[in-house]
Amino acid sequence: SLNYGWEFVKVAHAIQVAQLKNLVAGTKYGVVVDETTDVAVTKQIILYVKVDGESRYVGLRDMQGEGTGEAIKNAVISLLETIGASKEDLVSITSDGASAMVGARNGASALLEAWCGGPLRKEHCVVHRINLATGDLFDGRSCSDEAVVRLASDVESCVRNCYLFFNRSSSNRQELATISKQFGRLYLPKSWCETRWLSRYSAMRSVWLGREAVLEFLTSNMARRYSSEAAVIIRMLDDEAANYEG
Repeated sequence: SLNYGWEFVKVAHAIQVAQLKNLVAGTKYGVVVDETTDVAVTKQIILYVKVDGESRYVGLRDMQGEGTGEAIKNAVISLLETIGASKEDLVSITSDGASAMVGARNGASALLEAWCGGPLRKEHCVVHRINLATGDLFDGRSCSDEAVVRLASDVESCVRNCYLFFNRSSSNRQELATISKQFGRLYLPKSWCETRWLSRYSAMRSVWLGREAVLEFLTSNMARRYSSEAAVIIRMLDDEAANYEG
């Protein structure tokens, strides 16, 4: 029932809090902070603690305000207080490098530094940095190598078109799944989300590992009516893919 479900959630939360209290008790720790939103687009902070190389999820907290450094700091402190973490033991903060996080005067890092009373090691998430770097490389403005820019554009077009082609037709998607099983692996095209690098990687990986089944479908008699739409997918996966194998 609903009541029993909530009781289970409360018990699980109590166990999680107890474990986190033991983890951070009397030891130095760092925090990993990022902004997120729920389905109602309420701004939230997600927090992890790092102790001896181990990262543990602490929780989410709604932010009061517009995502300012002050709002982020208050949300982080509120979460740390729920697990009894000592502010004197806070030694580092990892974030996405946004100004609200790392601003010299009003950023959350600077405000947390003042709160804990000591200098903090400030780390910029390496995945965010790679994402920013590759975005700059492939935008056609900071990269002068036309072949690289064209490859990046082709990959994105291929993944997006492949997903749209099969997602809008349940019969096509079902037929692709059937063909995929003949190759011994099932990798259906996934959505390409511009703001989430993990979804982009997952989408590219699914298309590449499932390319034999995709090509089998697109070159079959049943797909002839889609010849113009399938052209860019076939070109990237068939003719040009061999140049980038491995």
